[in-house]
Amino acid sequence: MQSETKRFASFCGEPTESGCVEWQGSLDPNGYGAFKYCGKKMGAHRVALMMAGIEAPVGLDVCHTCDNRKCVNIDHLFVGSRSENMQDALSKGRLPLTPGAWPYSKIHDMTDAKLIEAYRSQGSIKRAAKSVHVSKEKLVARLRQAGAF
Repeated sequence: MQSETKRFASFCGEPTESGCVEWQGSLDPNGYGAFKYCGKKMGAHRVALMMAGIEAPVGLDVCHTCDNRKCVNIDHLFVGSRSENMQDALSKGRLPLTPGAWPYSKIHDMTDAKLIEAYRSQGSIKRAAKSVHVSKEKLVARLRQAGAF
């Protein structure tokens, strides 16, 4: 059986003019390379850093300086927090600025009054979150922000 390094390399394309090494293997639903490494399906860009001996701790993002989701060139990748990744995307104009345009932004489209009413009428965070179709964590954060408790 091929080593994981050789198997990984077999899915790497030739560098493009911009220096990107595009993943030729399977992609996840968001267009990022996907690779099974040590028995676990992972982002190919994360595996690229790991194979190069660069730590990419769980909880941190592996970000692309090139903004090419298929790129696995370690010179185009850096480890950053989710906040840093979003700031990078925003600074490059890759994120919408209006809350309703964000994917999965149900809670952003709801008024504080509606969320507070859901909490009070349902009697628990769990039921209130389910009734407005958001996670408990997001609901609690928004209620705290609104001064509901």
